[in-house]
Amino acid sequence: MFQVCRDITQEAAVREHRDFFFCLSLDLLCVAGLDGYFKRLNPAWERLLHYSIGELLSKPYLEFVHPDDRSRTLTEAAKIEHGNITFRFENRYLCKDGEIKWLLWDAFLVPEEQLIYAAARDITDYVRMRREVQQMNEGLERRVQQRTTELSEVNRELESFTYSVSHDLRAPLRQINGFAHLLAERLNDQADPAANHCLTRIQEGVDKMERLTESLLRLSHISRLGMQFQLTDLDAIVAEAIETLRPEIGNREIAWKIEPLVSVECDAALMKLVFTNLISNAIKFTAPRRHAVIRVGQETIDGCAHIVVSDNGVGFEMIHADKLFGVFQRLHRQEDFPGTGVGLAIVQRILNRHGWLIRAESELDRGTAFYLRPSAPNIGDSKRATPNAC
Repeated sequence: MFQVCRDITQEAAVREHRDFFFCLSLDLLCVAGLDGYFKRLNPAWERLLHYSIGELLSKPYLEFVHPDDRSRTLTEAAKIEHGNITFRFENRYLCKDGEIKWLLWDAFLVPEEQLIYAAARDITDYVRMRREVQQMNEGLERRVQQRTTELSEVNRELESFTYSVSHDLRAPLRQINGFAHLLAERLNDQADPAANHCLTRIQEGVDKMERLTESLLRLSHISRLGMQFQLTDLDAIVAEAIETLRPEIGNREIAWKIEPLVSVECDAALMKLVFTNLISNAIKFTAPRRHAVIRVGQETIDGCAHIVVSDNGVGFEMIHADKLFGVFQRLHRQEDFPGTGVGLAIVQRILNRHGWLIRAESELDRGTAFYLRPSAPNIGDSKRATPNAC
């Protein structure tokens, strides 16, 4: 009699360790046959689905899959039978108490054994959170769209109202102004100081109201105006704005510090209005200065190039900066610095339509500086270049 023996101690140890980790794993581990039945399951299946191992082995595993996911599960299983070594997908399993669990699968086929080795992880909480986040995002998008629509409608109504009021006010203002002039001519010979004073105040009020309505019409017109973008030389725009403001400058001595600016894609006519308003503002608020200084240039702040329009005028307290760009908002007395209070609102409206940002820095009696820059691009160094990303 001949006998052949082989030492399988190491193999037995490997099987023992494999079985130990198979039972210890928190993931659902299984071995399934191509006949659609589980062949082996670890205890995690009992803990999650509340079926016994015997119950799970006694029926085709498809019976434990949610009915809506069975077709897709068969499709995925067929892929592995036709040569796909691994596959990864999600499906739902039914617990014994009726609860539904989402599982994320990884599996591979061992051809020589004709068995599928697979691991599934319970992702029920993750799927629930994913759906909640998706629902919140969808709800947020709907609310943003609704608010945007409402805001657009309000803006249209406000612009229409502004235009109508401004347009309709002109006729009665002309009548008031005309009759005031007639009364002034009649009372001129009578030399009644009190009456003449009253008529003068009426005419001043009418003139102010006409300027206000004109400003409102301009603001409304800017909101509806079509824009024509083209590469524009800002140096030329600044020069034209200063020339337009010559009557305001008069005989005043102003030290102009005009630095080279870049060319940018913008609506040239509207951008000229921006610089005209900002420089006019600087001219007005430097009036008390014997030596007025107005600068138009560029500065790099936090890596972003800004266009700067600054002066050494009367300035204002930064606590009131939030009112600066509002319609009819004034930080100084009308008697000291006349104006309609619409100019900076027009500036901000134009820059918003260009996708630009504007902010102001000031100190009382130390001057004011306005900083302009595109909200996304950065003003580059090249004289003819379009701004790069900031």
